[in-house]
Amino acid sequence: MSLSSERITRMRQLYAEGVPAARMLAEEVDQHSLYYWLDGGPRDRAQGLPPILRRGAQRRAAIRAGGRYGRR
Repeated sequence: MSLSSERITRMRQLYAEGVPAARMLAEEVDQHSLYYWLDGGPRDRAQGLPPILRRGAQRRAAIRAGGRYGRR
């Protein structure tokens, strides 16, 4: 799926604002494209974007650290 730069920017903005990934996937963006662009896109720094931390990653880190979501 080829996405325009405007659509990529909007998708990244929505995710950063807390819009559920499932909602974006329902709007005809495939899962690979969503996470590819959240992770920064092409590895070539000239074309890539800064990665956006995935929300699940924060939760998994807290579980490993025994924080809010983990054991007490």
